[in-house]
Amino acid sequence: MAFGLELNNPLSGEATRKRRAAALTARQAVEPAIQQAQAAARDRARSGALASSARAAARGRPHPAQRRAKTLATLSAISREARAEGSRAWAQRRRDRATAEIARRFGHPDFGAYLVDRLARGDSLAAISREAGQHKDWLSRHLQAIGLPVPRPHPSDVRPRPVARRLGYPDVRAYLEASHVRQHRSVASLATQAGVSTWTVVTALRHHGITPVPHAAKRQEAGTRSDRVAARLGFANLAEYVADRRASGATWTSLVIDRRTRDNASPVPTPVR
Repeated sequence: MAFGLELNNPLSGEATRKRRAAALTARQAVEPAIQQAQAAARDRARSGALASSARAAARGRPHPAQRRAKTLATLSAISREARAEGSRAWAQRRRDRATAEIARRFGHPDFGAYLVDRLARGDSLAAISREAGQHKDWLSRHLQAIGLPVPRPHPSDVRPRPVARRLGYPDVRAYLEASHVRQHRSVASLATQAGVSTWTVVTALRHHGITPVPHAAKRQEAGTRSDRVAARLGFANLAEYVADRRASGATWTSLVIDRRTRDNASPVPTPVR
């Protein structure tokens, strides 16, 4: 190593190596210790343990100059396209090993089943990557290379989806329709419930074709109150009441006073006969 030579580079002459080889051959025929050592070495070589130990011993060491020259000479004889194809094949084998290990760890037959299960649960690709012990964007980068036709959720649906599932809705669209359209909950209250910004809720509403209504709860309450007042006055809605009174010559001030008087008037008790 000090002179840039490889570990298997011989430092003795050809004649000396031949004499040592002949002496070792004669000894291994009669010495059990040498026979046992050679049998153990062959077993390690066949099992791959010898190669693993060599890799571990060489890890972190600089390449000797002799090895570096051989490596560069070998690479120069390989085309750039072949090297790129080899790199892609190596990366694919590494991904296959990683995905198989992840599926086995979480009890799924393959990685596709694991991914479908986690997406149905409402997890994002970043959350799945972290659970699998990879970088948070690992699955986003390698999803196409893995070859799974998994639909990627809209960015505005990622964080509201677990809330929708927890409340019993099949998807984000059903949750938004029930909460914002039928229950008249405001965008701000939905954002607080889902733990997102109001702009995220507005984006999700528009993505699912739902028109955001500002102050939905207050507007619904005001409309309900107006209908209740109109019914008490004997009209279908407040607009008919105003039109009828204005046609009779009533002023806006008198309409307000008349409405307040009717609201504050106590009911007349029915006489008992």
